[in-house]
Amino acid sequence: VTAAGIGRMDAAFVAEDITTVVSSAIGSVLSNASYTPNKTKDWSNSIIQSSLKGLQSLNRPYKYCLTVTLMQKNGAGLVS
Repeated sequence: VTAAGIGRMDAAFVAEDITTVVSSAIGSVLSNASYTPNKTKDWSNSIIQSSLKGLQSLNRPYKYCLTVTLMQKNGAGLVS
């Protein structure tokens, strides 16, 4: 494997890495939290900031766009 080949391997998009980072961010913000409508904006911002920091630490040449949707689990469908 050449040095150029190693660089390409480091730049590979690995979905499992992204899932791990984002799941960790969600867990750190929402673990043991009860749904409170007044806190959803703060939670969303915290999840995005934590996710972006984790994604930056992967040192991959990508730009990421994140969207967070928080819902109360009460048996009803999603209405937008």
